Amino acid sequence: MIPLIGLTSSPSLRADDVESIRLSQATLSSTNDNTWLIDAEVQVSLSSVLVDAVKRGVPLQFVSEFEVLKKRWYWFDAKVLAKTKSVRINYHALTQQYRVSIGGLHQMAYPDLGEALVAAVNLRSWPVVGGAEAPASAVLQEAKKSPKSFDIRLRVRLDSAQLPKPLQINALTNQDWNLSSDWIAPQLASDLTGAAP
Repeated sequence: MIPLIGLTSSPSLRADDVESIRLSQATLSSTNDNTWLIDAEVQVSLSSVLVDAVKRGVPLQFVSEFEVLKKRWYWFDAKVLAKTKSVRINYHALTQQYRVSIGGLHQMAYPDLGEALVAAVNLRSWPVVGGAEAPASAVLQEAKKSPKSFDIRLRVRLDSAQLPKPLQINALTNQDWNLSSDWIAPQLASDLTGAAP
């Protein structure tokens, strides 16, 4: 299990809180091998409806979305790069643990929903472009050189399309199930050095 000491994000799970996802301290940086990494603090507050749903066995899937748009004065902006990362939180009543699955392969278990949310949604060295992806890396290099020509943005949202079918219908009309952060622009790191992940 990954130690959570030093993480400043602590999701609030009180029933009187309004549900929300907030992003802060987002940074886009590059390593020596042209791997581009996103780091961001994500604070999640779940409503009592969502907390109850998780405890009853409804899995919640959060999606981190990274996009690069090239600005065009004559038409809509062109999306030149898009990456997503999916993380799922399940509650297992038998073990009384919350399981976090990243990409369906890697699983971690936590005794508390707050710890599971911190581990699931915080972005730590997320590789949005690998060193072998030369065209995508070139797009980010160009965006770094002329930032006024590009919009680089990031958001995290609850993927209501992954809910069980009856809840997907409920999500159309109930705001509790439509949880998303605003799009934010990550800060570009001033240097391009760093250790590869």
